[in-house]
Amino acid sequence: MRALYYHRVVDRRAAGDAYGATAITAAELDAHAAELARNWRVLSLAEVDDHLASSRPLPARAVHLSFDDGYRDNLRAAEIFESHGLPWTLFVVADAVLDGFVPWYVRLAGALSDAPPEALAAHGGAARFKEAAKRAVMAAPADRHLAVLADLLHAAGLPHHTEALWPFLSVDEVDDLRRRGVEIGNHSATHPNLTRCSPAELDQEVAGSQARLEAALGRPVRFFAYPDGRFDRSVVTAVGRTHDIGAATWTASHPLAPLRLRRFPVGPGVGDLLDVLSPRYPARYRARRAKWELRRQVRRVATRPRSHGQHVAG
Repeated sequence: MRALYYHRVVDRRAAGDAYGATAITAAELDAHAAELARNWRVLSLAEVDDHLASSRPLPARAVHLSFDDGYRDNLRAAEIFESHGLPWTLFVVADAVLDGFVPWYVRLAGALSDAPPEALAAHGGAARFKEAAKRAVMAAPADRHLAVLADLLHAAGLPHHTEALWPFLSVDEVDDLRRRGVEIGNHSATHPNLTRCSPAELDQEVAGSQARLEAALGRPVRFFAYPDGRFDRSVVTAVGRTHDIGAATWTASHPLAPLRLRRFPVGPGVGDLLDVLSPRYPARYRARRAKWELRRQVRRVATRPRSHGQHVAG
C-alpha cells in the first residue's frame, strides 16, 4: 500500500512562493482523484487499521489519501474526493481549528509573503531563509519555538504575523466534514517538534489535543499524524497510548508499522502521482532526498561566514 499526503488546495501556485511545493491546484487534485478512482483501491484509514490489526493482507493497488493541518481550502479537496467517491483522512492541528492558534510555519509563510525582496535577498532569498528558520525552530525546545521564530524574524527585519496567511477550518466545518464521511485525525495541538517536548508538553500535544477534538466533535479521534514527520521512541510511545495509527512521512523505515505508517508527498502532475505509486519509488525517493541534502550541506558550507584576521604560526 502507498499512503499519500497533501496540504493545501489553490487556484494556482504563485511564482516564487517558498511554500509552493505544499500546494496543489484544484484541477491537478481532480486529475489525481480521477486516476485513483479508475485504477486504484483507495482505502480509508479505518480499513487500513483493520487490515493491520488482523494481519490480513491489504488489497492490490491499495492507496490511502490524507491532508495535513486543516486549512479551509481543504473544503475543495472534500468536494473533489466526494465527486470521485474516494475516502480520505484530514489531520488537523487542534488548537488552530479550535482556538484560532497560528502554527510557526504559517507565521513564517506570512512573513515571507510580505517581506521586501531586498530584505530576503540579504539572506539568500526566501527559500534559503525558510530553510534556516526551520532548522532553528526545530532545534529549539518546544516551549521556545515560537519565540525563536519571532527573534529570527526581528533580527532579519522581516514582519512578524500572528494571523494566518492560510485560514484554518473552523470546528463547525471540521464537524461537517466528519458528518460527510471524512476521517478526522489529530495532528497535535500546536505542531511543534514533538521530540523537543518535555513529558508534560508531549502529553498535552498528543493526548490533550485528542481529548479536546473528541469533546468538540463528539466522536473518537483514533489516528495521529506526526508534525513534520518527526518522532522518536518516546513520541511513538505517547501516540500509541491513545491512538491506533501514527502516520509518519517518508523517513519511516517500516512502511506498514501501525505507529510509523509511511506516507509520501505528491507532486502536481498525474505523472508525479504514478511515480509515487510505483513499487520502486521509496528507494528512488530516498536517493533523491540524499542528493538534495548533500546540495543543502554544500550551500551551507559555501555561505558560512568566514573568520578573518586569524594567524597561524608556522
